[in-house]
Amino acid sequence: MAIRKRGSIWYIDYYAGGKRHVEAVGPLKKDAEAALGGIKKEIREGRWFPRKLREVPFDDLVDEYEGAAKSKRSYHVEKSYIAKVKEYFEGRLLSELTPLDVERFKADRKGTPTRGNRPRTGTAVNRELACLRAMLNKAVQWGMIEKNPAARVKMFPEPPGRNCFLTVEQAGRLLDACAPHLRSIVLCALETGMRKAEILGLRWSDIRNGMVYLPANRTKNGKPREVPVSQRLSTELLRLRNRRRTEDVSVASDLVFQPPRKRVGKRRGKVEVVTGPMRSIRNAWDTALEKAGIAPTFHFHDLRHTFASHQKMAGVDDYTLMELLGHSDFTMMKRYAHLTPEHKRKAVEMLPSWTETDPAVVPAATDEVC
Repeated sequence: MAIRKRGSIWYIDYYAGGKRHVEAVGPLKKDAEAALGGIKKEIREGRWFPRKLREVPFDDLVDEYEGAAKSKRSYHVEKSYIAKVKEYFEGRLLSELTPLDVERFKADRKGTPTRGNRPRTGTAVNRELACLRAMLNKAVQWGMIEKNPAARVKMFPEPPGRNCFLTVEQAGRLLDACAPHLRSIVLCALETGMRKAEILGLRWSDIRNGMVYLPANRTKNGKPREVPVSQRLSTELLRLRNRRRTEDVSVASDLVFQPPRKRVGKRRGKVEVVTGPMRSIRNAWDTALEKAGIAPTFHFHDLRHTFASHQKMAGVDDYTLMELLGHSDFTMMKRYAHLTPEHKRKAVEMLPSWTETDPAVVPAATDEVC
């Protein structure tokens, strides 16, 4: 038997009736101590019986869950989902929530357009619904409610994963269309298959002996990864570093990719050096896609697909590719098994002649990939 504090709330934790019970009491330690003392007396005198769970505000669950979630690597993404869930259920009691309330939340979020005034996708709503479900699972675990009202609420159907990738010609057009600071980032993605967050967080101290060493706290699966640096990327990184030294850019930051410098002042003659992390490349990315004539639906993450697809077409085995991409098993590898129509045609043309009178092969037109 014990009392514990999670966030701003004190809980009592005890065993009775062959089960463990965790109950929220309130913000005062003395109240939790008094409640536990009373339960001990009831158990000792044989007067204890299962009691109704205390009325816990949804806001208390949010505080508890958010406090625990801050230690997760995915918190920077999850916090936006938590905010939407809190906004909808704020002021409600956990014990009042029903599956119908969760269905209404699901429908409300689906009918709310995005900040760009576009229809919200079912996939986007599913991420918020999954967050709500996880929060309510924790509420059950922490003794705040008996059942999770979101447990049986169905998610929206989701389309299969994207398989879009660039041809060599398209990738060249994209690189040529990039602003200087974006070009180095895109080349790094094409040459390593690293994720955008891994690239933007890349430090000079991570690069040594011809390898990029990604620590566990900066990879998606929490495992360290080694990625070889190609000769093309090595040349680009050397050029980037020499340019900064030549221009006397501050080296206070160890980040490889930094925001473009800004010229400030009445005549825009003074240069302001920005050494913090790059917050967003969205505007530069959209501009580059338009200049290169590539569909605006092409995502930065599709450069990772491009890397993997061309590795496969070059004959790299699945195990090596799995190591390069940082996957834990071969399941995800199936997404990168797609090949260009050109590559498939070459494969079938390698078959032997079945008869001496085989018809001549007529080359087919090459299809666009994206």
